[in-house]
Amino acid sequence: MKTIGLNGRNLTIEDVVEVSRERAQVELAAGAREQVMASRKFIDDMVAANRLIYGVNTGTGPNVHHTVPADKVNQLQTNIVRMLCCGMGEPLPQAVVRATMTVRANSLSRGHSGIRIEVLELLLAMINRGVHPVIYEQGSVGASGDLVPLAHMAAVLMGEGEAEYQGQRLPSVQALAQAGLQPLSLTAKEGLALVNGTSLMTAIGALAVGDTDQLIAVAEGTSAFALEMLLGTYEPYDPRIQELRPYPGQIATARNVLALVQGSGYVRSPEGLRDELELERSHLPQDDGHTLSHDLQDPYSLRCVPQIIGAVRDAVTFVRSIVGTDLNAVSDNPLIFSDDATVLHGGNFQGHHVAMAMDVLSLALNQLGILAERRLARYVDDKYSLGLRPYLTQGLPGLNNGMMGVQLMATSLVAENRLHATPASIQSIPTNGNNQDVVSMGALAARKNMPLVKNTRRLLAVELFALCQAAEERGLDKLGRASRALYDYVRALVPALVEDRPLADDLRRLADSLGDGILAERIGVLVGTPPAARRVTSVG
Repeated sequence: MKTIGLNGRNLTIEDVVEVSRERAQVELAAGAREQVMASRKFIDDMVAANRLIYGVNTGTGPNVHHTVPADKVNQLQTNIVRMLCCGMGEPLPQAVVRATMTVRANSLSRGHSGIRIEVLELLLAMINRGVHPVIYEQGSVGASGDLVPLAHMAAVLMGEGEAEYQGQRLPSVQALAQAGLQPLSLTAKEGLALVNGTSLMTAIGALAVGDTDQLIAVAEGTSAFALEMLLGTYEPYDPRIQELRPYPGQIATARNVLALVQGSGYVRSPEGLRDELELERSHLPQDDGHTLSHDLQDPYSLRCVPQIIGAVRDAVTFVRSIVGTDLNAVSDNPLIFSDDATVLHGGNFQGHHVAMAMDVLSLALNQLGILAERRLARYVDDKYSLGLRPYLTQGLPGLNNGMMGVQLMATSLVAENRLHATPASIQSIPTNGNNQDVVSMGALAARKNMPLVKNTRRLLAVELFALCQAAEERGLDKLGRASRALYDYVRALVPALVEDRPLADDLRRLADSLGDGILAERIGVLVGTPPAARRVTSVG
């Protein structure tokens, strides 16, 4: 099993995915132990000298003007964690908990938080032995970090709260004992250091980026398939067009879709399409109201795929940069600089970078879902499908309704996605006695990507199912290599819709299969660029 070294500098999104989903182990990298111990010695010296440090021997937030007696310094840390253990909602998925623990441990390993090495080692051991704190989804405002969720993590280190271990939800003391671990009593600075950071929002962000990488690959695959089933043309994907508006994502998507439609007998060359139009026009009487069966230009959902999915690609590149930076950030306060014996008070716990990036990711995911639903509307509508049966019915029309109900469901998903894509980073509400007068809502911005990933996966699954129905009607013999691979993948999971039947289980099975990353990897191999992130079942 792979082991990932933590030192606060080199953690990647792929590392987080491996720890959270593939159970990679974690350990302190070379030099990290010394960093942590030097920081702790400085805190011990300052406490012994009775030097005032925020949250160490003073109250926190509006209580900062109260001095904490020397014999109560350790109790303060326990009280900080306890008063923040007020999360509500559902427990977060295990993958998110493991990712959060890993991100927090990486930040603490940098050696600017003043904790004892024993605290960090216990956190690492919990990850490696599968002791997962029960962390509730609601409670963070994303300033002073993800205080409430991280407090539920910290409580387990103290032997309080609950944890999951080997499939059971247990009191934390029992979970730790069964894993061969012992809880610790927190001392100066440690409670504050454990809770004061952006680790939850960043962890969810890392997993969501990995998921979105896979969804982009699938969306490019369905776009190539759609180009075939709607008898589109290669012309909008010409590299010369992309070079005149050289966004990296646009160039990549155009290149990938062209690669995926290789061998197609359905996609038309610009010259072939113009010849067909001229021939058809020559056989129509003048001014008799007849219309051509094809247009010179495809609809936007085919023609503008490089610009739409390309924009998603570039948005994810931006989000990846922000999340990658935050994975290796120290978001604590106050910060300890043991090299020059300094304590600095600042605002690295403020989550606006991640919050705004997560809102961008929500917008990007929403676009993938819209694209899938708009093309679905064309496949099922015989006014726009260029010869396909209404609602892709294979049975007797009128008696059978085909994908009529499925279109209703897809429309509902798009509407729901739009709600989740509403920015959270603009929702600042002052709290903490107006001490936290501007907050990021970063955890909320990150969490809403969880249903967005699920719904977008469902929309892509529905489009894939519809494309296979269309392919059976058009004929499989002229499919390009990628579309044939997609068809075979779907039909191995879900049979064709011949006569009306309940489709809920079939569509769920297909949507769930997109979460394991196998189809995304296959598409990546076909275009020569496998997805950057490893397989991840879902952030949710």
